[in-house]
Amino acid sequence: MPIHLYAKPGYDAIADFTPVGTIGVVPMVLIVAKDAPYTELRSLADAARRQPNALNYGSAGNGSPLHLAAGLFRQSAQVQINHVPYTGGSAHTMDLTGGRLDMILDTLS
Repeated sequence: MPIHLYAKPGYDAIADFTPVGTIGVVPMVLIVAKDAPYTELRSLADAARRQPNALNYGSAGNGSPLHLAAGLFRQSAQVQINHVPYTGGSAHTMDLTGGRLDMILDTLS
């Protein structure tokens, strides 16, 4: 099932488009601070389920691939976490390092 930024985008992402090729592939990772209590993805998801909306994650901005990847994580893990959008760059990485975020999604590159 496709993830949409909007509840009713006005088109069907599967039926209305025809793929013509892959432009590139960039792996994404979910990162927590070194001193975070989460040792695996399952413990992070369990904590988010126990305390809905208590955890914050940063991304490169609204609608960015990182934001949409977090939406997929939220949907598949059935968790409620808060999005803190940044305006690109690496500010979200600095805030994770500084302890102002619980996690970020970022590209491996």
